[in-house]
Amino acid sequence: MPSIAALSSMRRPRARRGKAAQLFEVHRSCSSRRGASLLRGRADLVIAVGDGLRRNGHEVRNAALRIRAQLLISLQHDLYRIWAFIPPILVILLWVGPLGAQTERASEAQPRQRPVPACAMCHMQAQTQPATSMAHGLETIEECKVLSARPLLTFTAGKYSYRIERHGDESLYSVSDGLQTLTMPIRWAMGASTDFGQTYILEKDGELYESRVSYFSALNGLDLTLGYQDIKPANLLEAGGRRIFLGEELQCFGCHATNAREGQRMTLEKMTPGVQCERCHGPAEEHLASVTGGDPNPVKMKHLTRMSTEEVSEFCGQCHRTWEDVIAQGRFDINDIRFQPYRLTGSKCYDVDDRRISCLACHDPHHELDSNTLDYDAKCLACHGRGQPKALVCKVSKNHCASCHMPKLELPGAHHKFTDHRIRIVRANEPFPG
Repeated sequence: MPSIAALSSMRRPRARRGKAAQLFEVHRSCSSRRGASLLRGRADLVIAVGDGLRRNGHEVRNAALRIRAQLLISLQHDLYRIWAFIPPILVILLWVGPLGAQTERASEAQPRQRPVPACAMCHMQAQTQPATSMAHGLETIEECKVLSARPLLTFTAGKYSYRIERHGDESLYSVSDGLQTLTMPIRWAMGASTDFGQTYILEKDGELYESRVSYFSALNGLDLTLGYQDIKPANLLEAGGRRIFLGEELQCFGCHATNAREGQRMTLEKMTPGVQCERCHGPAEEHLASVTGGDPNPVKMKHLTRMSTEEVSEFCGQCHRTWEDVIAQGRFDINDIRFQPYRLTGSKCYDVDDRRISCLACHDPHHELDSNTLDYDAKCLACHGRGQPKALVCKVSKNHCASCHMPKLELPGAHHKFTDHRIRIVRANEPFPG
């Protein structure tokens, strides 16, 4: 289990500023010949930014971010070759703040944004994915907009009263029974600030706990965490939250973060919060090294679009739960509505060999979830518009198919309606089809 100091250092990106000093130190041992070679090799990047300077601030900012990603890759791949690239790069990076000032001023009250990943140099998807809720499935407390925008949150459940208080870049979680008060630092927020809710990971005596109360956007406040409604705490610590043991840590952080585990071992020191490129496509180090090194046959990354419908369901189901997962838990009720791969496999039209019914046929994980049901009609009509001989044509409408055949249902305690991915003809007052 990581120490408090280790957790604290991981949630403070500002500690990475030491790289500049490392780079200047490297300069002393670099040969001018090697530096000149690198400068020639990177000249196209400097020229690109030079052209960008004649455009507007936003373009310069984006160009600088791309070059910063290139710099980080080079640093990772071959640190001793980097000095010749420093002089023009330092000038360019200094432009990021002033030229992007207008954009920054509009959100200066908000926590700092995450850096653009190195993958964005070549892959446009990596430029949009970091803004998605999935990419923020785990947030540091420093960047958590829910808590930074709400200096004090309070809630009462029975004899226990709760407070979440903001102090600078940190948040403290307290529970009191009127006689005693227990205060714990919040280490992580599970769930994006833009999503329907957040549960908090607390730390006490080197152990992690799941908070008994969570934030729900529909309430703009706190309520009992989903699953705690019928649990009566026996003491103040239980009222604060539930200890998370290793098996659950592996599952929670393994799904809400990237590089958080290796086998049965937690690797929080290497973790990147949220679902990032490497969480789905695999380790990128060798791929980046081969690409930046000019390898004509670079190391390949995992291509999810090449998977069959069944393989995609199994892959997404690692976190969103599969049919096998639900069977293993031995419970079939409304709580299963959150488990989309499982629900989808229960659809009459589900076909393991037809990619038109896979998760990726409707959802692009590199963009925020589209909540407009009209935008999914073309997906439905690909089969039900006579594209599949056995697929019936709807006699009622050809618009907003999902609003009828994939109804949104309230999950008790979640303060949110989930889209049921079990596609069907819905009957009035029918029981939930588990």
